[in-house]
Amino acid sequence: MPAPDGRRHTATDSRELRTWSEMYDCCGILMTALYTTTTWSNADGGVHEVNTDARHYWNREPWDAGWSLAGTSHSVDCHAACPSARAAAHAAFGYRGIFDLTGDWYANTHDSTVQLNGDGTASCRLDVTLRHTFIGWRWVCGCA
Repeated sequence: MPAPDGRRHTATDSRELRTWSEMYDCCGILMTALYTTTTWSNADGGVHEVNTDARHYWNREPWDAGWSLAGTSHSVDCHAACPSARAAAHAAFGYRGIFDLTGDWYANTHDSTVQLNGDGTASCRLDVTLRHTFIGWRWVCGCA
């Protein structure tokens, strides 16, 4: 049935997708992380009301050393009435502490990209880049 304005409308389907990208050391301590939450709706074969939020975590050592947040960004390329949209987040971290007094050896960057499609499907791409690594470090990531 046409809407009062003469256009055909379909029900809006609200959606949410969360990503996580975590880097752990050999002892299971979380060193750095990027978490995103992207919300949107699908209607009339398009993507609407796209928003993304990014949160960051970094582990500090008790003597005012350890990991620190060096820079962040997050964006959405289309917020409303788009055939598709892309939400991206980036977090860069540096380390200066007991394992590197100079601050020049360790650095992590986390990147998260969520592709939203007008048909209601979505896909994620997660990347981590390490300037250097150490035995036993492991990356845990996901999208749900």
